[in-house]
Amino acid sequence: MDPRLLSPAHSRDGNWWWDGQGWYSAHSQDRRWWFDGQRWIASPNRLTWPRWLLAGTVIWLLLLVAWEPATTIAVLRADKFDDSAATVLVITAAIAALATLFWGCVLGRTRRWRQLAISTAMGAGALLVGYVAIMLATASPDDPTVDNAAGAGLAMAAVPTVIVVGAVLFFGAGIGRLLAILRTRASN
Repeated sequence: MDPRLLSPAHSRDGNWWWDGQGWYSAHSQDRRWWFDGQRWIASPNRLTWPRWLLAGTVIWLLLLVAWEPATTIAVLRADKFDDSAATVLVITAAIAALATLFWGCVLGRTRRWRQLAISTAMGAGALLVGYVAIMLATASPDDPTVDNAAGAGLAMAAVPTVIVVGAVLFFGAGIGRLLAILRTRASN
């Protein structure tokens, strides 16, 4: 939100308007219009996300996909899947799962349902791109079928990946929304 557009009655993010008695959304329900304090104008930030949301998305995606290369490097270094590779996998996968749950909680608490759906697609896409990259990078140079194997694996893993990422995000969103409701009730 451009700070020059905000009046003293707007919240800092520009999404809320204070009329002297209560806070009201400064956006129309379809988010195409924004109340500038005197009149409704075309929404100045329809296609932009707040910086915290962009930064959170990038951090979450990095934490989500970190387990793929970390585990691959551990396995390749040992030439097999041993205890050290298993430890790396468990730790990095736990971080990824907790980061996904937390990110869903943040999005649910702030009612960012559209971003939750977009995050599901982005997270699943990032994991699948990582899978294909690792398949192609670790394949034997003499194997002419590696691209076919990566494509087949991608086709088999796509739907389960979307389901798992979406389920963890939406479970976190439910927790976040519930916490927001409980906090509101406790303050009243």
